Amino acid sequence: PAAPAAPEPRAAVPAALPAPVEADRPARTEDTTGWLCAALEELLGAGTPVTPEADYFALGGNSIVAMQLVQRVGERFGHRLKLIDTYEYPRVADLARFIDSLSSAHRPAVPPVVPTDARVLSFGQERMWFHHQLDPATTLYNLPMVSMISGELDIAAVRGMWEDLAERHEVLRSNLVDDDGVPGLRIRRELGAEFFHFTDVSDAPDPVAAARERVRLAAAHRFDVARDPLVRLEVIRTGPQEHVVHVTMHHAVNDGGSPRIFERELPELYAARREGRPHRLDPLPVQYRDWAHWQRQLVRSAALDGELEYWKRRLTGVEPLRMPTDHPRPARKDHSGQLHPFTVPAELIGRLRRIAAEESATLFTVLLTCLYLLLARHSGQRDLVVGSPTTGRTRPELRDLIGFFNSTVALRADLGAAASFGDLLKQVRGVVAEALEHQEVPFDRVVNALVGERDLSRTPLFDVFFVHQELPRVQHVGEARTDFFDTVRTQENLFSGLPPGTAKFDLTLVTQDREGDEAMTACLEYSTELFTGRTAAALTDDYLTVLRAVADGRRDTPLTALLAPAGPPATEPVPAGAPFGTAAVVHEAIESWARTTPDAVAVRAGEDRLTYRELDRRAERLAGELRARGAGAESVVALWTDRSVELAVAMLGVLKSGACYVAVDPGLPPERARFLLTDSRPAHVVTTVALAGLLPAQAPDAVLVDAPEPAAGGQAPHHRPAGGGNAAYVCYTSGSTGRPKGVVVTHRNVLGFVAWSRRALGPGAFSRTLAAASAGFDISVLELLATLACGGTVDLVRNLLALTERQDWSGSLLVAVPSVYRRVRQAEWVDERAGQYVLCGERVPGDLVRDIHRRHPGATVWNAYGPTECTVYATAWRCDPGAEGDPPIGTPVDGTRCHVLDPDLRPVPPGTVGELYVAGDGLARGYAGRPGQTADRFVPDPFAADGSRMYRTGDMVSQDRDGVLTYRGRTDDQVKVRGHRVEPGELEALLRAVPGVAAAAVVAVPADEGQDLGDHTLAAFLQPGPGARPDTGAAREALARALPAPLVPATFEVVDLLPVTAHGKTDRRELG
Repeated sequence: PAAPAAPEPRAAVPAALPAPVEADRPARTEDTTGWLCAALEELLGAGTPVTPEADYFALGGNSIVAMQLVQRVGERFGHRLKLIDTYEYPRVADLARFIDSLSSAHRPAVPPVVPTDARVLSFGQERMWFHHQLDPATTLYNLPMVSMISGELDIAAVRGMWEDLAERHEVLRSNLVDDDGVPGLRIRRELGAEFFHFTDVSDAPDPVAAARERVRLAAAHRFDVARDPLVRLEVIRTGPQEHVVHVTMHHAVNDGGSPRIFERELPELYAARREGRPHRLDPLPVQYRDWAHWQRQLVRSAALDGELEYWKRRLTGVEPLRMPTDHPRPARKDHSGQLHPFTVPAELIGRLRRIAAEESATLFTVLLTCLYLLLARHSGQRDLVVGSPTTGRTRPELRDLIGFFNSTVALRADLGAAASFGDLLKQVRGVVAEALEHQEVPFDRVVNALVGERDLSRTPLFDVFFVHQELPRVQHVGEARTDFFDTVRTQENLFSGLPPGTAKFDLTLVTQDREGDEAMTACLEYSTELFTGRTAAALTDDYLTVLRAVADGRRDTPLTALLAPAGPPATEPVPAGAPFGTAAVVHEAIESWARTTPDAVAVRAGEDRLTYRELDRRAERLAGELRARGAGAESVVALWTDRSVELAVAMLGVLKSGACYVAVDPGLPPERARFLLTDSRPAHVVTTVALAGLLPAQAPDAVLVDAPEPAAGGQAPHHRPAGGGNAAYVCYTSGSTGRPKGVVVTHRNVLGFVAWSRRALGPGAFSRTLAAASAGFDISVLELLATLACGGTVDLVRNLLALTERQDWSGSLLVAVPSVYRRVRQAEWVDERAGQYVLCGERVPGDLVRDIHRRHPGATVWNAYGPTECTVYATAWRCDPGAEGDPPIGTPVDGTRCHVLDPDLRPVPPGTVGELYVAGDGLARGYAGRPGQTADRFVPDPFAADGSRMYRTGDMVSQDRDGVLTYRGRTDDQVKVRGHRVEPGELEALLRAVPGVAAAAVVAVPADEGQDLGDHTLAAFLQPGPGARPDTGAAREALARALPAPLVPATFEVVDLLPVTAHGKTDRRELG
C-alpha cells in the first residue's frame, strides 16, 4: 500500500445523541500554551516539568498520552484535534498555535440508557459469546493478572476493595446470557461468595512452587459466561509478609486499558476499607452498558461509513503472512500455544527510547517498526500487516471506566516504499496515528467488509499481534508494597500472566515497559500447532538482533542493511565425495563391471536381459559406428528408443563414442518431438528397427542399435574422446518464454552425483533398481547410470504405473514422484517392496512417508530435492519414521553448497525464508544454445573465491540452525505436475497463438478432492479478443500436439476478463 495520506475527517455522528456543552475558548495562544503545559504535566506524571519549548514525546509521551491529550483538547476547546496532529507538532508551543487555528467540531457524549435498553452486548462481547457457544470450554479469553505483595496485608480489605470495585463498575458483575437465542447482558447484584479464595501455602516445602501451581490452575479456569462471576480473585500466602494476589478475569469485562484504572482506584478502595470510611472516588458518569448501547446506535447510523471506507482502502489486497513454520498449518486452529519470555537489556532499551524521542515517535512505534523488520526477514515479504489493540476509550466519559473497550486495528506497512529506517519509522508513525483516528469501527465490521469466505486455519487480515504495555512503578497499598498486576512477568518470571496453553494468533509479541525499571520485559506467545519452542527462542533472539541493529545505526541506515544480517553463507559447503574410482567419465565406471563381474545381469526388461559383458559388447559396437560417423566430445546424439534393453545399450554406446545423449521419447506429441530433435541439433539419432519409421521427416540419419548385422565399426581419423568436463547428456525442462530449454550436464557432474549416491544410500542400494522414469527425465540418471556404475541390476518398466499390472515387485531401490507412487499404492493388489525409497520431483507429504514405514518397517525413505540444473539432486533428507509433518528437503549432497539469500543476495538468518541458490560440483554447464538464459540463472557466486557460479533456483526455503532446509514455495509461477516442471508461461504462449485468444493463464489445481496436494493438474483460462469466442477444443488440441500429456490442462475455460492484481499482473490466486 502507499504510505498513509492525511487522515480523513471523521464522519458526522447521529444527531439524536447529545453533544457536550461548548467550553469557553481562551482568547490568546499563551493561554493555550499554559493549559497544554499543565495538562501534559498531569498526563506524564512523576513530576515531569513541561515548558512551551518541550517535545512531549522526548519527555516520555506515547500514543496513550496523545489520545488522552486529544480528548482533553476536545473537552476544553471544542476542537476536533486529530491524533496525527500531536505527532506533527510535538513541541508544545507549536501544538498550541495549531489548536488556536482550528475550528470547533463537537463529538457526542455517551448518554446513559434507560433500563429497558440495558441488555445489549457490545460487538466485542457478542463475538466472545458466539465463540463460547461453539466452544464452551475455551480459555482463550482468560486474562490472568498476578501481583506480588510484600508487607502486611489485610485479607478482608483486599476482598472488600474488589467488591467495592465491582459495585462501582457494574460490568464486573455482568454475565453474557442467552435471551431467547439472542445474546444479552445480565447484571448481578453482587459478585457472590464464589469469586474469592484464600490459600495459605507458606508451610509447603516450596511455597513459591505451590503458589505457581495455584496460579496455573486458576488461570486455566473455564468460565461459564452465563452463570459464573467473570472475576475470580485468589490471595495466596507464601510467607508471613509475602502474598501473591491472582485475579483471572474474562476478557468480556476487562481489557488492556483497565490496569491503569486499577492502579488509580484500588489503593483508595483498600484504604477506605481499612479505615472504615466511604471511598473518595468521583462518581462515574456512565456504565459499560451505556457505551454498548451507544456503540450499536453509532454503527446502525451512517456515522462510521467514512471510517469503514478508510479501512477498505487501507487493507484491500492484503496477503497472508508466509512465515516458515515447523509444522504444517492445520485446516482449523485449536488455539493451543505456549509462552517464551525474554528481556530487552537496559542499555539497549535506553538507546531505543532516545531514538523515539529524536524522531518524535513513541517507544511503541519503534518496537513495532522493528517487528515489521523481523517479519520481513523471516517471510521475505515487504507488504506486512500486524494487529494491535487500542484502548477504545475515545470519549472522555469512558476514561475511568473498566470494561472491554479494546478495539483491534490492522496496521499495514509497506517496507518496499521505505529506503531507510527513518523512512519506515515515519511511515509506521503515520499508520498508527491514522489507525487510532479510525478505531471506532468494530473490527468485525472491517473483517466482514474485506474478507469473503473465512479461512479457519488463520485469523482474518493478520497472523501476528503486537501489544505494548506501559505499567506504573511499584507502589504501596497501605503498608504493603506491590507491583500492580503485571501481565507479562513478576519477580524473576516466577509467574506468567498470559493464559497458559493458548495462542489467539500465530505469534503475539508482548512488551512491557514498567516505570522505574531499566530493562524491559517481553514475551512471545506462539501457536504450538505451527512452531516449536526452539523456533520461538530463535525469533526472540533475532528480534533482539534487529533492535540492536536499529540502536547501532542511524536514521538514514538503508533498510536493506536491516533486513538481513552480515555473515557467512547460510549453509556451509559440504565436502565433495571421493573420486569414483579411477573413472574420469561415466562409461569407464560401467566398463569396469564388464571386466570384474561380466556375467552379472546389468539390465532386464520383461523377459529380455543383458549381462554386463553383453551390454558392454553391444554398446562398444554402437560406439564404433557413431565414431565412424564423426561422433565425439561435445557432439550430440539423440536417443529414440522404447523401454527395452536397447535403451541401456544406446545410452552407454553414445557415452562410449564421446558424444552426449539427448533422450526423445517416441511417445511425445509430434510437435514436441520435432522441437527437441531440432533444438538440440543432434548429429545422429540412435533408434531401433521398429521405431525408425516413426522419426520425423527432418530428423538426422538414424543409427540402428539393434541392426541384425554388426556395424562396420572403425574410428574417424580425428575422433575426440570425452573427458570429465565434456557433456554427458542434455535434459530438457519447461521454459517460461514458451520454449523448453536443454540443460547440459557433464561427466564430472554425473560422477560426483554417483559418488554421493553410493556413499549415502550404500553400495547395496543398487543391487536391483526399478527404472520407471523416462530417459528424458533426470531421475533416470539415478535409476540407470548410477545403478550400472555401481554394478547393480536395472529393472526397466514402462513407467511406475506398470506396477499395477503385476502383483509384486521387490528390489533394493525404488525412485518415485510422490503423487504417482500414491496411485500405485491405491491398487491394493500391488505389493512392491524395496530396501530404499527415494521420493522426489515434488513436495513429499509426511503421511506418505509414514505409510511406507508402516508397511515396510525396515525400509529407508529419502526426500530428495534438486533442479535439473544441479544434476538430479542438490539436497536430500533421510526421513525419520517417527517424525510428524512433512519432511524437510534436507542438507546438501556431497560437493554442493546451498545459500539461502534475500533479494540483495545476502544470507538470511536461520528460520527465515529466502531464495535457494545452489553451487558446487553438481552445477550444470548451462542451457544449450541459450547464453542469455544461462547468464540469468547461473550467476556469480559472491561467497566463492574462485569466481565460480551458483544457480538461482526460484525456490523459497528456510534453514534451521542445524543447516536443514525446508521448502516454502516459489518466487514465480512455476509448478510441478506429476514430477514435471511446468512453466505456465510456456503453455500460455502456445494458447495465445490459438485463434480468438487475446490472453491466457494456466494455474495448478488439486487433481481431485481429498487427493494429495502434490497430485496437481492444470487448468487453462482463455480471455477472448474483441468479438471472438475461442474454441476450447482447438486450444486443447494445440497443446496436445506440442506437450507431453501431463502438461496438457485438464480443463479449459473462457472468461470475459482475466483477474489482475493491484500491480497489473494476472491474479493466479483468484483463478486457483
